[in-house]
Amino acid sequence: MAEYYPPRYQSNQFHCSYCRVFAAQHWRHIVPYDRSRNALGNQPIGIENTDVEISICSHCSNSTFWLREKIIYPPTRTVLPANSDLPDDVKQIYEEAAAITDQSPRSACALLRLAIEMLMGHLGEIGSINESIKNLVKKGLNPQVQQSLDIVRVTGNNAVHPGEIDFGDTTDVQALFGLINVIADVLITQPKQIQALYDGLPEGPKKAIEKRDSKAQ
Repeated sequence: MAEYYPPRYQSNQFHCSYCRVFAAQHWRHIVPYDRSRNALGNQPIGIENTDVEISICSHCSNSTFWLREKIIYPPTRTVLPANSDLPDDVKQIYEEAAAITDQSPRSACALLRLAIEMLMGHLGEIGSINESIKNLVKKGLNPQVQQSLDIVRVTGNNAVHPGEIDFGDTTDVQALFGLINVIADVLITQPKQIQALYDGLPEGPKKAIEKRDSKAQ
């Protein structure tokens, strides 16, 4: 999974808020319009510098506006884009959580817990998230994926029922989005890619494999 670099003040390159492409950024300082200058070219009077800067994307040429090191336009987010293989309803919850992460980390955590619960349903698991994870472990789930699932589950649960997890800093909350994508990559994307490669094998070798496997049963 490709690394994601969210917009950062004065950074020379990051993922653009408009085109989502990792591209070089050109920085400019906004100069206030001088109403004191007339057609004869008189010098400005008492004009102060603004704190507004813009970063211009070298890929799409759109401008992001910054005020005192924070983005003021466009509405942006600092989390990873959703894995494209996530089911549409899960992806919708992911996007909803991403849109409010900076404003309400606790709400974002609760939504991500819901996203995991819905994902379990798509994987054929029913019941509580805890039971679903337990069943997947019995089926040979990678221990690291199990830990990722439990991190999102526990953190999201503490968001609804406050415990000992601190939601004051969005950094850890943003990491949960990465875990969702890791989970989707291992449980959905990789099996999908392997199946596509297998389906592309010639019929002869595939029949030989199926014959071998039927004898092993």
